[in-house]
Amino acid sequence: MKKLFLKTLFLIFLGFVFINNDIKSQVVISESSSATPDNSAMLDIQSNSKGLLIPRLKTSERTGISNPAEGLLVYDSDLKCFFIYGKTAKGTVDWYNISDNSGIWAKTNNNVYLSNTAYNVGIGTTTPKRKLVIKAENLSDTLF
Repeated sequence: MKKLFLKTLFLIFLGFVFINNDIKSQVVISESSSATPDNSAMLDIQSNSKGLLIPRLKTSERTGISNPAEGLLVYDSDLKCFFIYGKTAKGTVDWYNISDNSGIWAKTNNNVYLSNTAYNVGIGTTTPKRKLVIKAENLSDTLF
């Protein structure tokens, strides 16, 4: 009975300590015991030989998340792409594929090009009507 009383008293003491103090912390995960977190990070993961494994979900699991937080990052194992929940290029808040797995742009050596001829490219405009449209605000703007 005495041990139970001491344990209870200790837990009450810890409760008062934590209630009266704001607990703020930075966390470092590292293979080195002397690692310190970067001042600008709440979580600092350091390694020279391992990576970060993001949660892997099927498409139905990802889209089934109720009220996902903006900035939520998952790997869609069905589509083999990373998705983040946030503002899309269209201005809506939804799941956005950040893997650039769309196949619109391609790269060969030092050349980057539009790989799908059905698309138009616009510079200075969001509604190009031809394959390449370069538009200036006024005639004094430098185009090249």
